[in-house]
Amino acid sequence: MYIRSVRLVDLVRYGRLNRHVLRLNLPESAVVGLSPLRVSVQSWLPGASGLRTFVLGDERPRAFIQMATRDHGHIWSVLALGGEPAPVEPETCGDPAHPWLLLLTSAAVLATRRQVTRLLAKAPETAPELACFRQAGFQTYGRELIYTRAYLPGDRLVEAGGAPRPQRGGDAWAIHRLYFQTAPRAVQDAEAHTSNRWELRKGRPGGVREQGWLLEDGAETLAYARTLSRRRRHLAEWLFQPAERELLPRLLRQTLARLPAAPGDLVYWRLPEYQAEAEATLLAAGFTLATTQTLMVKFLAVKAAARERSFAPAARAKARRVPSIQSYLRRAGES
Repeated sequence: MYIRSVRLVDLVRYGRLNRHVLRLNLPESAVVGLSPLRVSVQSWLPGASGLRTFVLGDERPRAFIQMATRDHGHIWSVLALGGEPAPVEPETCGDPAHPWLLLLTSAAVLATRRQVTRLLAKAPETAPELACFRQAGFQTYGRELIYTRAYLPGDRLVEAGGAPRPQRGGDAWAIHRLYFQTAPRAVQDAEAHTSNRWELRKGRPGGVREQGWLLEDGAETLAYARTLSRRRRHLAEWLFQPAERELLPRLLRQTLARLPAAPGDLVYWRLPEYQAEAEATLLAAGFTLATTQTLMVKFLAVKAAARERSFAPAARAKARRVPSIQSYLRRAGES
């Protein structure tokens, strides 16, 4: 068996490969509507979609892995693993012939050849598939807690005054500085975010809508909230300075009030482990813990391409006579 890119014939056989799928990009995929089949189709279509699907097998695919690329393709995030039904237990992942272990190790080799610096993945901390990731060389760098609740009619009402301002085009660097000040160093080294991470993507009718709001004190950013919305599902997250935790209840209410949501919509709130002090604010607002995810990274050794030095013959300068003082004075007298 070998790993290769997805083909059109693989999409025809997708029903068999979809019997057992582990989706690793929740809750984003639930909000955006990025199903494994849709990722496979976009991976096969020409164009810079930023999505990759690789299958394991010969002429008959037995398993697949899906990736999302960023930072000009130098960082890949695992979106899903799937294939024919197979027992996934911690003891079975130690078998070098396990399909998912083969997928992860083969994808790492393929990514290294394409100058990828790291692979990122996240999965529920109780999932038995975590053993396959650890066997493939992934290491844990953090956790994130996912809270959920239904949107309520009273969420549209909010007190006047002290409202955060909407995010503008030039705010990405200020938000990134807030992330740099609050996120642990290990998290920053693993995620390798740049200021582009906080730029809002332009939405289209019926598509995903992104919004952001900032609480500021003069030129200093105290807290930031960001939302992702599509149809009846929404995802929110925030950044804040630890000394400004008293601002969180107001920021939460203002964020919910500005969501393009209707009563009964499902709202996810993502809380990294290093923001655990904000858990009380979410619980007081009626959110409940849905799942806890383990964040993993696999650093790849990329071979540096050294440019060889070559020496080119220097152009020979054409000799010319230096004018004398007498000739200079003679031309000056003539003028």
